[in-house]
Amino acid sequence: MKKDLIGTTEAADILGISRIAVFKRIQKGQLEAVKVGRNYVIDRKKLEDIASKHVPGGPGSALRTKPAAESVERKRPEKRVKKEISEAVGKAMKEYGDAIKKMGIE
Repeated sequence: MKKDLIGTTEAADILGISRIAVFKRIQKGQLEAVKVGRNYVIDRKKLEDIASKHVPGGPGSALRTKPAAESVERKRPEKRVKKEISEAVGKAMKEYGDAIKKMGIE
């Protein structure tokens, strides 16, 4: 069964933008949404129309058939990037470790 209304996370996935960008478009009136409690829901058909007009690749190219959680692919950083991150964290801990520990205690 296909849902008629979708949340901001799935809308962001379909449009290929962040959730924050979806919220900004809702606030600017560029994207029609209804507030339900603390969340917004968007009509799937209207979103598909917007996606087909504004997403590179033409009509329907950005639409996903899998649920949002399954369709997001995470790319793993290369070993070089992991090493750089590890070195940066080590350097920060060496220089600021005492201050960081004190912040955690308070």
